[in-house]
Amino acid sequence: MYFCTFLCYWVFKSEYIVMSWKDYFFFTKKEKRGILVLLIIIVLFLFIKFSLPYWVKDDFQNKNQNELNAKIAQFDKMVAEQKIVDSIQRKYYYHFDKKEMLKVKLSTFDPNTADSAKFITLGLKPYVVSIILKYRNRGGYFNSVTDFSKIYGISPEKFKELEPYIAVHPKEKTTPKNFPTPKVEEKIIVELNTADTSALKKIKGIGSSFSKRIIRYRDMLGGFTHKEQLLEVYGITPEIYEKLSPFLTLNADLVKKIPVNQASVDRLKLHPYINFYQAKAIYEARQKKKSKKLNSFDEVSFSRDITDEFKKKINPYLNFD
Repeated sequence: MYFCTFLCYWVFKSEYIVMSWKDYFFFTKKEKRGILVLLIIIVLFLFIKFSLPYWVKDDFQNKNQNELNAKIAQFDKMVAEQKIVDSIQRKYYYHFDKKEMLKVKLSTFDPNTADSAKFITLGLKPYVVSIILKYRNRGGYFNSVTDFSKIYGISPEKFKELEPYIAVHPKEKTTPKNFPTPKVEEKIIVELNTADTSALKKIKGIGSSFSKRIIRYRDMLGGFTHKEQLLEVYGITPEIYEKLSPFLTLNADLVKKIPVNQASVDRLKLHPYINFYQAKAIYEARQKKKSKKLNSFDEVSFSRDITDEFKKKINPYLNFD
């Protein structure tokens, strides 16, 4: 009887305990949202904590990459220089057993021609030998005995010991070699009234375009009476003319003149210097003469178109025969 009573009590108590334990894992909808937000915050915190060092490291490396490369290059240079000194030391400063030092042997030497082995046998330290060789490789030269004492690392005592054995020879003066004299280009001279495009293009500064323009304008004029007329060619500036002028000559006798007493108005106005009104004035002056001939340009009356400047400019191109 007592046993059954105890068993019933135990079963009832156990069911109560289980139900109470389940109550701890029951959450409302609002509590579940809160737990979800908390989990998200924890995940973000852990992600930032473990990934941030990598981001900072990459930025630091990018900003300091140039400085790092410069330091590496400087270090490599120091290592290379040190290897030179070490090679001299290994080769000349010690015997093969690397224990017993070479004995100093003083003898006559020229610091401008002696090699590293010679300097070592004279008792100079490897780094001093390296300094001497670098000085010579950069074009340095010992012009006197005292110049050798200026090398860093040579003490006054060591220089006094070596001074009687230093034999500096004066630097040989290099005699200039007999190089073949360069061929002097023959100066090109072109006659302006007879030259073709090929001849003009031989002058530096005249290409195909300028040569064609010059010849076209020359044919329209009947020839050039003076070199300054090149300034009337399109594209030839005073600067260009100054460069071309020394290479040009001019024979004004080759100019083709217009027969004034036979030319019509249309023929006269073909000349670049004569417009229609000027051609008409010349023609009418000729018609007023009984002989229908003009003996000179002075017989053409002055007008707004016929001026002294025009007469001076066109007169070399007119023939009154």
